[in-house]
Amino acid sequence: MPKMALFLKTSDYGWIWPILLGSVITFASSQRVVETPSALNLDKAAHFFVFGLLATLLFRYPSDAFKKRSHAIYAITATALFGLSDELHQFSQQFRYFEGSDLAADCLGALTAVTVYRYWVIYRKFLEKELFQFTRLWHLLKSSKSEP
Repeated sequence: MPKMALFLKTSDYGWIWPILLGSVITFASSQRVVETPSALNLDKAAHFFVFGLLATLLFRYPSDAFKKRSHAIYAITATALFGLSDELHQFSQQFRYFEGSDLAADCLGALTAVTVYRYWVIYRKFLEKELFQFTRLWHLLKSSKSEP
């Protein structure tokens, strides 16, 4: 039985996570846009991190993918194409529109996430750490706060 990791360890079903995230992105693209103050630029940060996560999930399957440059290119390209289709989907919605800066944030997030995951071993090991270790640490911290 595969071990559960903090970042959803890859297994025979590792392909399901990018599909689920892509479905959530598509659903969110169908909703009315929520206006935020332009100084915060939360929209671009959300695009950067969500599409970075999508690219990382694509890159992690299969589990030895970080060793292959071609798989990194595939994950980044697939995420960029999905970002383009997401923007085209938004363009077809009544209250949404195509925004090139969103697409740029998608692509930059994918490139950054895959590069960091591939070359920064500490980050990759953190994401692949067993979930049990984190839950045990959580319970230790929780019990130490409740003691007088």
